[in-house]
Amino acid sequence: MIAGQTLELRYDEVPGINESEIEGLKRVIGEDCFINVTPHTAETVRVRVVVPLK
Repeated sequence: MIAGQTLELRYDEVPGINESEIEGLKRVIGEDCFINVTPHTAETVRVRVVVPLK
């Protein structure tokens, strides 16, 4: 929870994620969410999802 306004979900050491999986997340969670994918280790990525609370 960030300042009572948003919910942040973070997944570390994800072996990989493709664009269709990101779009699927947005369909399920809502288009107004923010999804950030960054390198975590040489083999994995970190996926951060920020969802505004309404």
